[in-house]
Amino acid sequence: GPLGFLAHPALSEESSHSSSGNYGLLDKIAALNWIRDNIAQFGGDPANVTIFGQSAGSQSVCSLMASPLAQGLFHKAIGQSASCLNPGPDPDPDGTTRGQKLVAELPGDGSLNAMRAASPDELLAAAEASGWANASRIVIDGWVLPDTQDSLFDQAQQAEVPLLLGSLSDEGNQLFPLNESLTREKLERYISRLGDTISPETLLSAYTDELADSPGLAQREIATDLFMAYGMRRWAEMHHRTGQPVYLYFMDHIPPAFRLYNPGNPDLKLPDGPRSGGAYHSGDLAFVFGNTRHVGHAWTEEDHELSRRMTGYWTNFAKTGDPNGAGLPAWKPYDPGTHATHLLNSEPETVGGVRREKLDLLAKLLDRG
Repeated sequence: GPLGFLAHPALSEESSHSSSGNYGLLDKIAALNWIRDNIAQFGGDPANVTIFGQSAGSQSVCSLMASPLAQGLFHKAIGQSASCLNPGPDPDPDGTTRGQKLVAELPGDGSLNAMRAASPDELLAAAEASGWANASRIVIDGWVLPDTQDSLFDQAQQAEVPLLLGSLSDEGNQLFPLNESLTREKLERYISRLGDTISPETLLSAYTDELADSPGLAQREIATDLFMAYGMRRWAEMHHRTGQPVYLYFMDHIPPAFRLYNPGNPDLKLPDGPRSGGAYHSGDLAFVFGNTRHVGHAWTEEDHELSRRMTGYWTNFAKTGDPNGAGLPAWKPYDPGTHATHLLNSEPETVGGVRREKLDLLAKLLDRG
């Protein structure tokens, strides 16, 4: 939120680096510096540090890989369900336009003193009123990030570390809005704004099932694939160029819904049952942390076994840079020729990519394939 990422010209002016925003990333970098200097006193190995995060945390992992200030502070990285390699130009890369709109919603005269006198509640209300959070919180400030993450990765300036990353099959469910009133004409205009190397009809030929339901569903699923499955594949592809091992996954195992991101519905009685939400955004967290026996309800032995495997993969990777180990189905490294992707379900296996037609068309639409 704005307490961690508000960029504003007045804040940049007082900075010795002419920078503002990205304070949340600076906090993480400070923590990594502390770990380097102190973790040996707690039995840790400062030469074997893994960072990992999910959703906005995954975008932070991706951005820390690109930041020169974080170089050498970690040795492996895991990203779950969000990349920082965004398609298309950002009209406000340094975030100051949005920052000024937010500050205009605060009490006072817009000065630094007035900004600092604002309460957290007032900051959050101003962020909501100004639409501040409608774009990436992480900004290109010229210091923490001297250039766009996309450009830094393209120039192979990111941290050269092993990478494990992936997404789930139904990320957009409840995460991205569903515009039921969207027309076919407006959907085609949306696609045309993404790119013009292929026609909207060509892309929609891969989304016929979604389009048969509604243009709004087709748009949501295109946006979901663009941000998640394609975004993670592209991150894997760009990092593979460094020669470091990359492991890409796709979780299509459907968990029961549990009260993590839906506090207003404590019983989570979905109309079609506890697993009718699909493999939704954040549905992997209980598995990764081995909490399927401790949170939520309606878990099965199949869920517990997948959790055991996932904690094994994640732990092995943190130790060695390779998720493979005794008692785990083999996970082949990613390669750009096949887009090798490990399916996380009751029978994990590595396959030659997922949603190939859709993702390949998105790559062509963005003029990257």
